[in-house]
Amino acid sequence: MWRSIYDQTLILIPSGLYSHQPRIAINLKGDQDMPKKLTGSIILSCVLTLPAFAAYNGPGVSSHVKTAADASEAKDDTPVELTGHLVKSLGDEKYLFRDTSGDVEVEIDDALWRDIEVSSDTTVTLKGEVDDEWQGIEIEIDSIALVSE
Repeated sequence: MWRSIYDQTLILIPSGLYSHQPRIAINLKGDQDMPKKLTGSIILSCVLTLPAFAAYNGPGVSSHVKTAADASEAKDDTPVELTGHLVKSLGDEKYLFRDTSGDVEVEIDDALWRDIEVSSDTTVTLKGEVDDEWQGIEIEIDSIALVSE
């Protein structure tokens, strides 16, 4: 590395095995256009990253499961929206849900009930996702709502 005091230029000589490697010179003089260059490169980098925030919002494959029969055969993490009846408590936050297509076991956290009173005759809409565990498929419920009849 060699530095000239007179012209404020720093010359870097790479430490390589070959003598034909290029030398790199860096200007150490105060650059009056540096703030403009920095601002320009920041703006350019922001503009070039804008497409990364784009997303497809059009129609797609409808992957929501709407019936108990389909939910009992769906893959893990498939979103579900079931409308029917909770016919039986199985204990430990597990319930038997029934609609016109059949029955499926659902898990409803105690915190989701929020003063909701449900009997086996009450129609409810349950939203959640399929949870495929080693014991079998159950539906993990994220929200519960009463259906007005």
